[in-house]
Amino acid sequence: MAPSSRLPLIAIVGRPNVGKSTLFNRITGKRRALVSREPGMTRDRRIEPAEWCGRYFFVVDTGGLQDEDNPLGQLISEQALKAIQEGDLIFFTVDGREGITPQDQEIATLLRRLNKEVILLVNKIDSPQKEGSGAEFHELGFPTVIEISADHGLNVDIALDRLVELLHPPQSLETKDPEAAIVILGKPNAGKSTFLNQLLGQDRLVTSDIPGTTRDTVDLEVYSGGHLYKFIDTAGIRKKGQTKTVPDKLAVIHARKSLERADIACLMIDGSEGVTHQDAVIGGYAREEGKAVVLILNKMDLLNPAQRKTLEMDVESKLQFIGFAPRLYISAKTGQNVQKLFPLLQEVYDSFTKRVSTGQLNAFFDKALADRYLGSYRGKPIKLKYITQTGVKPPTFILFTNAGSHLHFSHYRYLENQLRSHFGFRGTTIRIKVRATKKR
Repeated sequence: MAPSSRLPLIAIVGRPNVGKSTLFNRITGKRRALVSREPGMTRDRRIEPAEWCGRYFFVVDTGGLQDEDNPLGQLISEQALKAIQEGDLIFFTVDGREGITPQDQEIATLLRRLNKEVILLVNKIDSPQKEGSGAEFHELGFPTVIEISADHGLNVDIALDRLVELLHPPQSLETKDPEAAIVILGKPNAGKSTFLNQLLGQDRLVTSDIPGTTRDTVDLEVYSGGHLYKFIDTAGIRKKGQTKTVPDKLAVIHARKSLERADIACLMIDGSEGVTHQDAVIGGYAREEGKAVVLILNKMDLLNPAQRKTLEMDVESKLQFIGFAPRLYISAKTGQNVQKLFPLLQEVYDSFTKRVSTGQLNAFFDKALADRYLGSYRGKPIKLKYITQTGVKPPTFILFTNAGSHLHFSHYRYLENQLRSHFGFRGTTIRIKVRATKKR
């Protein structure tokens, strides 16, 4: 869904680990935000639509406002401050178990200066014995203070009722479904978030030279050339031996799940490092899931012509199994060639959804396979009867033979190459299944 500028924006803010992402998941009804007891799990702004009592609005989850002496903490805080400035109403979330902290007081001072509508939510009040412990938070100076448990849903409905009362008169929700979902995959620090910020033309995602800056998946919608695309930024997929902490493991799980709900996988490779084993593993994930694939070779501004030639040879040898994927050579840092992604996306999405009529297929079939020897099965020559397309996303074909699935893999590969040569299918996985013709 594309955001409508007429709909209110509700920002959930607070210091780290007060339950903002749990509240975000509760309000939106989705488990998109990573939740952990470790502070600092959320680093980017995440926006999702929500509805309450017939009122539509957008909810923004933010990273915790924190110590700016830490460079990464400063970047996360900048994202949260942008959400506060853009928000029409603020859900200021605090931890009712810990009481008022100096950080809470600093955030409260900031919010009062901005003169925005603020609802103070005292979270983690999850038992009758704790009710009333939020009274001390009135001294932060906000007229509406509500004790909630985001984890259990306690009094979240009361907070939303109050939200609806404070919103401007109802506006209709304008929606448009994205045509294609694109997931950005790659190793940590390959430049995925920097690349998406270039596409958006704004710093929506936290970027730094620290590997693993992105831990969560973030959905972003972008219009280009009259088309709406949904981009899914993901945490870098590490090697199994390097995912030692719970947040790192959760990040990899979410990245794999994001691949499942995407149409196109953009595999971003750090051109200054060349193609690594982990890049090939990630490319294998995309092919196994049957996705369209685009190779994005980043940091080309750091390479001289000889190094670029070496990189191209590296791609040819190590990523041959996704040789159908078009390549885009970019610099996410400078923006070089970034906007050229959109024509590629449309081309591979057209291939991903292409359907060829049975008549066209069989005319191609007779010509492409007329003189090819396919071996024998049970003492008889293998004969291919006919082929038909049974699905798209990815294009899927069924080949009927007198030998069932007893067909050498080289013939599958040959048929796939012939399909690409005759009908295009650039950038998409093709699936070919073989079935035996029924005996009369």
